Amino acid sequence: MLAVNKPARVMTVPADSRAQSAPAAKNSQNKSMIEIVQKAFEEKDFRPYLLHRLDMDTSGVLLFGKNPKHRKELENILKDEKTKKFYVALVRGVPRNATITHALKSRYKGEAEKQKDKESSAVTDFKVFKTFSLWKGQVCAMASVKILTGRKHQIRQHFQHIGFPVVMDEMYGDKNFNRRFRLQYGLSRQFLHAEKIEFFHPFLQKNILINAPLAYDLKAVVGKMSGRR
Repeated sequence: MLAVNKPARVMTVPADSRAQSAPAAKNSQNKSMIEIVQKAFEEKDFRPYLLHRLDMDTSGVLLFGKNPKHRKELENILKDEKTKKFYVALVRGVPRNATITHALKSRYKGEAEKQKDKESSAVTDFKVFKTFSLWKGQVCAMASVKILTGRKHQIRQHFQHIGFPVVMDEMYGDKNFNRRFRLQYGLSRQFLHAEKIEFFHPFLQKNILINAPLAYDLKAVVGKMSGRR
């Protein structure tokens, strides 16, 4: 396996020109993580492949497999209920620690290969560990987030659902708040970071914990909110 600390503003896979989001379209000429990693190891005797994905504007731990014959066992790590994936998120407001169980729409192929909407269970645990006072009584909170399922945009949708959207989230966030936050703190992407992943390795036969330090741009924003420059 390979573990990479993915930067923000880089897509995990090449954009599909038929279904680009606005942010992806603006960055469509950039190399994706799979292309970057495969290029970096092109002289080796293996060709890395993705085990999961992160949103383009999310930084942090991203896992790759090496040998195709191990693909099923390695992909099963991400399906194992004992695998723990932790994120750090900054949200508008201060929510109470909770477990969010709101079902989310997923995509599946029905008859005649037509795309249809279907709701799937989704579970997100979070605990607030730091709060910040911003402007005119506005506050936000940093939370440690653990996802127990892997739905698309799960954390972002769940925090929007409970009324505390992720800061600078262009799709699910508070546009007026985000505009003021960008001007005040200079952040140009959602404050969401895949901090660590803990799992049982099927070949090493032991628990593995991989950490990715908070990205530089997010650290800088925390410093500004805390009064440090």
